[in-house]
Amino acid sequence: MTSPIIRSKIKAVSVHFSISAAIFLVIAYFLLVHWYPYPYFVTDGGWEGVRLMLFVDVVLGPFLTFLVFDPGKTRRALIFDLSAIGVVQLIALTWGATVVHGKRPVAIIQIYETMQPLEERSFSKQGISLDLLHQFSDEYPPIIYMLPALSRDELMRQKERLERGIGENEQFDLYRKFKDNIPQAFEYQLDMQKEVSESEQLKQELDELLAKRNAKLEDFFYMPYLGNYKAAILVFDKEGNLAGALYSDFNMFRVSKKN
Repeated sequence: MTSPIIRSKIKAVSVHFSISAAIFLVIAYFLLVHWYPYPYFVTDGGWEGVRLMLFVDVVLGPFLTFLVFDPGKTRRALIFDLSAIGVVQLIALTWGATVVHGKRPVAIIQIYETMQPLEERSFSKQGISLDLLHQFSDEYPPIIYMLPALSRDELMRQKERLERGIGENEQFDLYRKFKDNIPQAFEYQLDMQKEVSESEQLKQELDELLAKRNAKLEDFFYMPYLGNYKAAILVFDKEGNLAGALYSDFNMFRVSKKN
């Protein structure tokens, strides 16, 4: 393969790469701002989505262009080859975006001692529109408090739904506004003094958050969050507003119920 051919290939790949990079930046914006906003980008698949879209959009297309581009081909043949690559990349890009979009957390449910994300399919399989989630919070994704099923009738309804494949945290009729149920929601908050005493990394992360907020440890509530990819500690102020997140490893299932 001669140098002029290599230079032609590199030029074609550069053009394709520039276009792909521009498309990737648009997708990355939606990933960061709309689909996986802070702090869920780290915990629920944002990084995994970026890697998938980076490969599909920025790597796959230019690589195929490098393989098939040949300045010695006729104009018609080049147009056909590049169009075929574009179609392949578009199909792969559409598939990747659909997967990443479908995995995004559309609601955060506080159930008993943990907070958990729910995907769109949790509601679509019940015929529930995502617009109905707005009644619980104007934030996205909304943080929702779930009442425990205590009465016999509630427990029976929950059992029936479980048998139909509706998960325990998908019981829509038990959802309530998070900020209207702060005492109950924070009943299982973490004992952060104990947590930081067992993890220097977590202590450092917490100190940085408190310094940034000009606050003290007792100014916040600390709730364990079981993300799809990583556990975290969600930090809330006294009004129930999300103030930050701590990502350092901790024992997810060591929660201390307040007396």
